[in-house]
Amino acid sequence: MLVPASIRTIHMPENPGMITMDPSNAHISALEPHGSRGYGDTPLGSKRDRLIGAFVDLVAGHDDLTYAIEVGRQSRRWDALDTYAARMASIAVRERDSDMLRRGLVAALIAMKSTDDEREALPTLSLLYRAWEILDDRGLCFRAPRDLQVREEDDPFVAFARRSPDDRGIRAMGYREGSDSEGFRFLDQ
Repeated sequence: MLVPASIRTIHMPENPGMITMDPSNAHISALEPHGSRGYGDTPLGSKRDRLIGAFVDLVAGHDDLTYAIEVGRQSRRWDALDTYAARMASIAVRERDSDMLRRGLVAALIAMKSTDDEREALPTLSLLYRAWEILDDRGLCFRAPRDLQVREEDDPFVAFARRSPDDRGIRAMGYREGSDSEGFRFLDQ
């Protein structure tokens, strides 16, 4: 995976394997809550999507999500990650792109592990699950990406997939399938 040059890596002496990012860079500031207002309604594929995507790509390349979870906990940054994950579900369907769905799964996992109440991310899981059904990519399982080393019994995606169809459906979570001027998009009911 290529890491954008704008992301600085620092090897912390107390934990040489941990990779962190300079908190002043745009990838972190894209997660700030003050900019979250209205983020979900902006056109898909925005600059903010790309910045958060670069953060997700960086942390997805490492099996230890500790730093990403700490970043998500600060100032409710997990909320922007959750919104990003929901947006990736729409983009994945619109572009028939399983990689976008994988990005959404990573972002949702970080968001869920960063919040005090994982139930806050359930609506997003319904969108990701529905996108997974629509894509029907046999090479993609609805579970945490294997390189993140999440045990199956601790995997929130596996637990979500085991729910009854009515309980995990997008309608039950307040969404519907629709479109905007660019194409397919999950919308609020």
